[in-house]
Amino acid sequence: MPTASREYITVHGTGEPVDNQRTLWAISDALALITRGKRVGVLALGLRTAADIENENLDVEQVMGIAGRLPALFVNVTFRPRSCRKPTLLNGRRGSNFT
Repeated sequence: MPTASREYITVHGTGEPVDNQRTLWAISDALALITRGKRVGVLALGLRTAADIENENLDVEQVMGIAGRLPALFVNVTFRPRSCRKPTLLNGRRGSNFT
């Protein structure tokens, strides 16, 4: 069965490492609520340096063009399109989709 993915970058809630981790937990918890019962994979991680971006096989220029600064948070949601037909927004906010 085919899968699709959406990738998001945000600087909202970033700063000190503890702030970054709290925000990553909040994102993961929110996604867990809306993806319950669906076959969805979520990867959420912090990007502190250009090397972090490269280590995730992301394009540094593209990420910096979206984020504008580091640290930033990267979220990848992989899903089966048939199980997730309607897009859901978290608190009415959309991330910057670069896929």
